[in-house]
Amino acid sequence: MQLILAFTSNWTPVGGLPEYMKWANLTQPSQFYTNPQAQAMYRATVAAVINRRNTINGRLYKDDPTVMAW
Repeated sequence: MQLILAFTSNWTPVGGLPEYMKWANLTQPSQFYTNPQAQAMYRATVAAVINRRNTINGRLYKDDPTVMAW
């Protein structure tokens, strides 16, 4: 079994783009792609995930073959 990690989506129930918009006080989804604050929050989230250590095998997620795709 392999895992596909989605860093964001447009689905409100799972956070995603609507949460970044709320945190950055944005009103239009397209603003996410040009707003430095929203982009910095997204990059920080991605960095936290890919540099997280798998507690089962000890590998960083970015080096873990269990993660099939991002």
